[in-house]
Amino acid sequence: MNFNFKYLWSGLTMFLLVAMGQPVFGLPAEQSSSQEKEQTPSRPPADTQKEDSLQSHRVLGNVPVIKRFTVTWEPGPVVSFKNGKFEAQMYGRVYWDYAVIKNSDRIIDINSSTFRAVRIGFAGRVGNFVFFKFEFDFAEKTQDLYVEWRGWADIKLGYYRFANPMERASGLAVLPFMERAALYGAFNLGRKWGISLAKTDELGMFEIGFGKGKGDNSKFSSPSNTIAARVNRAIPIEDGYVHLAGSITAQEIQENNQEFIFSAQPFQRQAPVLINTGEIASKTIFFGLEGGVFKGPFSLVSEVGFQKTTLTSPLPGQANPTFWGWHITATYFLTGEKNGYLPKYGIYARPEGIKSVWKGGTGAVQVAVRYDYIDLVDSGIFGGIQGTFIAGVNWWLDNHIKLIFDFSRSKITQAFLVPANGPDGANNVNTFGFRIQIDM
Repeated sequence: MNFNFKYLWSGLTMFLLVAMGQPVFGLPAEQSSSQEKEQTPSRPPADTQKEDSLQSHRVLGNVPVIKRFTVTWEPGPVVSFKNGKFEAQMYGRVYWDYAVIKNSDRIIDINSSTFRAVRIGFAGRVGNFVFFKFEFDFAEKTQDLYVEWRGWADIKLGYYRFANPMERASGLAVLPFMERAALYGAFNLGRKWGISLAKTDELGMFEIGFGKGKGDNSKFSSPSNTIAARVNRAIPIEDGYVHLAGSITAQEIQENNQEFIFSAQPFQRQAPVLINTGEIASKTIFFGLEGGVFKGPFSLVSEVGFQKTTLTSPLPGQANPTFWGWHITATYFLTGEKNGYLPKYGIYARPEGIKSVWKGGTGAVQVAVRYDYIDLVDSGIFGGIQGTFIAGVNWWLDNHIKLIFDFSRSKITQAFLVPANGPDGANNVNTFGFRIQIDM
């Protein structure tokens, strides 16, 4: 069956827009918060909000009709109807990056700046059960675009990330480094047009989703079918949690004569791709495992992923390759703040207890180190192996402004398909990156 999720999503969006103007049954819902999902901007305590009460008037005969609603700033504008049946928030983010990238052969010499993200978004709810989010990135492309019903389960429909591993499921704003681990880009994990169902409690979630079309992180020209699932569990400990999770994602190219590519670049976004398999596969299955500890100012997280591929045109006797990657990451807040973690969803969150520099505090200073590894060599495929050491410092000036300083050194071997690596397929790449991050 050739079913287009875009049309179904468009129909539900039209229903949602109509529903905004109709009575919505149910008691006022709880406010959506970044403590539930990182992607929704955070709300400060009510006593810090600046509220303006507004009234709009129209006349039916001689009877005035008054609709009351409020506008709050937390920190972006939030419009709420007094009866609690509708709420919408506008938010945005700007990430400006500067990077220096050099390799041992002096073939690569990059000194550049770019906007990593320039986004504007709207998120909110209609009644108790229907939630929505529309987010657009002027530096790249559409980000999240979905509607969600929350009842006996959470059912979401649109363009978004579903059932992705921890770091890929977390918002970039709260991650310890400027970019994610190499395995997520290499194995084509990201947003898709799709539908998903999730069951949650306070300490975990099971999610399964079905998608179709070309994703935001896909290295192929044809759309693919996707089915993905993830289960995560948080175990409470003193001043924190132990995180455990696993995921699986299966993808298949929809059209003939199209193939998956698996590739990765050194740590910075502006760096060129230096390990690459070329177009080789029509089907893939990803298996991921996650483990971590979040305890006060300290965190230790590791994720590993295996990508089993089905070759489109194998040589006689050639087995289907399995590629893999992993990382281990440690962070610590020198100023004593608590690492952010959302146990329900098993993702990163904003740190707790930041003392804003605009109010006489020092902000929050976090140091982070990581070893990142990706292996695209197996069964006669020499895409390359890349091991990267990364060290960084994050300075949160307040809850919404962060300065990031990252240094990385990558060692590349057996990457014979990329000319920049030379005939020996080897390279060493050093990078320095700086980001000004503002998200409101």
